[in-house]
Amino acid sequence: MAKKNSQGPVTVEQHDNGTSTVKIDFYALSLVASRRVGPDLQVDHAASFAPAPINSEEDARAYGLKEARSRYPAKDGWEHRVEVRLVPLTFEFGKNKTGEHTFQPLVERRKG
Repeated sequence: MAKKNSQGPVTVEQHDNGTSTVKIDFYALSLVASRRVGPDLQVDHAASFAPAPINSEEDARAYGLKEARSRYPAKDGWEHRVEVRLVPLTFEFGKNKTGEHTFQPLVERRKG
């Protein structure tokens, strides 16, 4: 039976065989801004993430919009778009046949 402990977006499962599974959920943000300058359209993009205390898509989107507005001020004619994606990460810790501690990251893709 695994012993489970969670704190915010992090969950740790300690297994009876000496291995552990660490799961971390975070929100990846795609910040896009565009504006017209004469006949030209300027577009910029930045990738970011919401900090750990944020644990909902709505809060992550609000955080991303605030960040986009600070990078690309509306007073300069920028319009903003923010895309949010939950990214679950799983890390496996354990011991190999020689007794050494091992680490195995695993990135999961959410269907949707």
